[in-house]
Amino acid sequence: MGLPPLPPPPADDATLLRQEAVRRAIRHAWAGYSRYARGKDDLKPVSREGVEGLCKMGVTAVDSIDTLLLAELPREMADARAWVRQSLAFGKADQEDINVFETMIRVVGGLLGAHELSRDGAYLAQAADLARRLVSLAFREPTGIPLGTVGLHSRKAFNPTWIHGASAVSEVATLQLELAYIA
Repeated sequence: MGLPPLPPPPADDATLLRQEAVRRAIRHAWAGYSRYARGKDDLKPVSREGVEGLCKMGVTAVDSIDTLLLAELPREMADARAWVRQSLAFGKADQEDINVFETMIRVVGGLLGAHELSRDGAYLAQAADLARRLVSLAFREPTGIPLGTVGLHSRKAFNPTWIHGASAVSEVATLQLELAYIA
């Protein structure tokens, strides 16, 4: 349940100019991502190359929806929404070694933010689907402490070598916000 929207502050000419500059910057960033890296996690702006990052599921598209909504950019928002509805899928063969923390905060969190602002139930359904997949894999340990890396296709789960087989406390504790919202 969201808070009621705040009334907009009175806008002077300088504020309106700054708001429009921010919208232009967001529109520019979205156009570059959409043109060169659509469906990839990240865009390398110099080489104009889309690359997979820690999530391997178009995280920039998902993570941008709430920003596009707040910036009141309906064309860009419709573009992002169409990609999410038509192309965002979980459990694909390339979705291995997925960082649970990054995926929870950026993909699940991005979908939840989009749902909260738009009340579009499709975002909530996708967030719940991905969260169930992550939880069923990451929370296999008898300690109840989740593992940090999962394979959505292979269904394997482990902690990455950089943390010497342990779970990172900051990553584990941060999962609670998204899981509480879904619950």
